[in-house]
Amino acid sequence: MNTTYKLACLFFISTIWPQTWQWTGRTHGELDWTTIETDHFRIHHHQGIENIAKEGASMAEQIRPALLQQMDLEDIPVIDIIFTTEDEIM
Repeated sequence: MNTTYKLACLFFISTIWPQTWQWTGRTHGELDWTTIETDHFRIHHHQGIENIAKEGASMAEQIRPALLQQMDLEDIPVIDIIFTTEDEIM
């Protein structure tokens, strides 16, 4: 695959995928949401799971170089990651 195709796919997925919560009705307006911003990620989380979000942000930054290498890319746009405990299926 060429780099342009990979970037187009990544852009499409990164712009459409975060909007799926609107289609499913799982917006959880009752929760107090916060965002942690790193150099390359925006980590969204609600109250009560701040430590999980901080650990996830650290892991995401550590994994990013491997992701770039696997995709054979120089750079990618900022990625949104959402942590919640409200949609767990037991």
